[in-house]
Amino acid sequence: MSLKNALFYRKNNNNSMRSDYDIWRNSVKYNDFAVAILNFDQNAQEMSYNNSSNQLSDVHLSELSSVKELNDFLKSSAFRYTLLIPSDCIVSQSILDVYLSIITEHKDIDIIYSDEDIYIEEDSSRRLPFFKPSFSPDTLMSYPYMGRVFLFRTSLIDEVGLFDESLGKEAYYDFLLKCFEEDKNFYHCPQVLFSQKRKKDDLEFFDANENIRICQENSLIRRNIFATMALEPKGYSYIIDYKWDEKPLVSIIIPSKDNYPVLERCINSILDLTSYENYEIVVVDNGSSAENKALYEKLLDANNIQYIYEEKKFNFSHMCNVGVSHAKGEYYLFLNDDIEVIDSMWLLKILSQAMLPHSGAVGAKLLFGDRTTIQHCGVITNVGPTHACWGFNDNIYYYFGRNRYVYNYLAVTGACMCVSKEKYEEVGGYNEDLSICYNDVDLCYKLVEHGYYNTVRNDVKMIHYESVSRGSDYKDEETEQRLLRERALLGELHPQFIHYDPFYNVNLTAEKVDFDLRESQMLYYAHLDLSKVHEVDSFMNIDSVEIGQTIRVRGWIVNKTDLKDSGCTYSVVLKSDKGAIAIKANRQVRTDVMENCSLNVSDVGFVSAFLSSFLTN
Repeated sequence: MSLKNALFYRKNNNNSMRSDYDIWRNSVKYNDFAVAILNFDQNAQEMSYNNSSNQLSDVHLSELSSVKELNDFLKSSAFRYTLLIPSDCIVSQSILDVYLSIITEHKDIDIIYSDEDIYIEEDSSRRLPFFKPSFSPDTLMSYPYMGRVFLFRTSLIDEVGLFDESLGKEAYYDFLLKCFEEDKNFYHCPQVLFSQKRKKDDLEFFDANENIRICQENSLIRRNIFATMALEPKGYSYIIDYKWDEKPLVSIIIPSKDNYPVLERCINSILDLTSYENYEIVVVDNGSSAENKALYEKLLDANNIQYIYEEKKFNFSHMCNVGVSHAKGEYYLFLNDDIEVIDSMWLLKILSQAMLPHSGAVGAKLLFGDRTTIQHCGVITNVGPTHACWGFNDNIYYYFGRNRYVYNYLAVTGACMCVSKEKYEEVGGYNEDLSICYNDVDLCYKLVEHGYYNTVRNDVKMIHYESVSRGSDYKDEETEQRLLRERALLGELHPQFIHYDPFYNVNLTAEKVDFDLRESQMLYYAHLDLSKVHEVDSFMNIDSVEIGQTIRVRGWIVNKTDLKDSGCTYSVVLKSDKGAIAIKANRQVRTDVMENCSLNVSDVGFVSAFLSSFLTN
């Protein structure tokens, strides 16, 4: 489902959306479904539907051994919908009930996809739940995040074409990309409805093989877009750099006041490290001292940079709008003066992404001054809104490449944000009633409400010496109250995004920023053989133990051999005479520990939740 339709249904979810709603609802039955089992491995011992629902005995089942057989089946099919299941996946017993319920609610859905996990064949355990975002076109171009089990309207083959037989097992990805290109309606169901069957030593969901690259390349060709593709370091995704014949003027708008050394560093880094040449810089100053104003003028005049001086109370939104009023560019790139450029391709990559027709605001990954700790890789609404992965070590790959791949987000930070002049004007620009906080989030929300997709290019890294200009939002009671007022105004302006983020799954935590699971999803445990556990040189502390129906243990641990940098996981071990159980612990940011122990990373905290009944079993 398109983003605008998804938001419409959220605001207007009632049975009077269309006059023929009840007729449609009563017309969809199980016999409208066909299930296509793709069994490329003729030696497979166990088929998906053997472990699935008895519902599947009520629908048409076809076991197909090639993409050609799938196409032949679809061409002759009289079934309204087809559920595609590879033979190495196991589907939930409720999958058809869930999909039928969704279809009866929304008659214009073309494709439904769901969350998934991994089923370990050796011990019949389920691991690594992948809770996905709603339809995200740039994420889809980054890697096939929707998965290989999905329901689609069978007549789509007449509109987008058949599955490409030359692509083998990856033909499903090409089909999904063609549906995106034809603006078909995708619907995401936030439930784990299928599992990939794997061995213990094979826990990766995806790999960027040659056919995946061909799928992406074919999509670019069909859209008449030229691009270069590079494999990201871990090899799970191709990073796409779009290339356009047009070289539009970009206006880099920088608000700044009494911050000369910081602004000088920012300006020099742009001038020294920007390979894209067609840009201008506009600096907006709301009242620097005479001494600093003279320094600004000398620096900016020497580099032919436009300088707008206006003595006025600090209002970030107003300063940005003033910059826009003096800008000549077809694209605006808003940049904080405490940003340092470290990548010569930064502007070209961000601009080329912003030039896509569906793009709204485009941002970059921002790191703190240590060049290791993440300050921003997207904005999520679960806490705040706030920055995804804030305070975490960028050397670790977080939840399905959230700090590595190109991802769509509900918002990106205004510290580095690019948007076209046309789209900026379409949504009314920065809201000056949000003078300091959440004005960038408001702008991004408006772009989403107009049907555009905001994006973070995680392959573009910049240094952000955060809040050097205006300080912390929590430094005193007045600034904290201002923050709360502007957060409340943001909610009044965009009530549909209160506790709702289409790009952040409802099964993920509402308390932290690292895409961990909600506590209701945390109660995963495994029996532990203590004879195989080896102690490591570390020091730790248990800060609190909260006892109730659910017991929560909070603390921190620092490993002297620095294993915290390698993506290791934490567990809390419960031991008795009967044995031991390891219960998953979620990592947390602990800046206090980082500072007190002089660490270079902050994600050394943990919290573990388990049922109190474990203590009596």
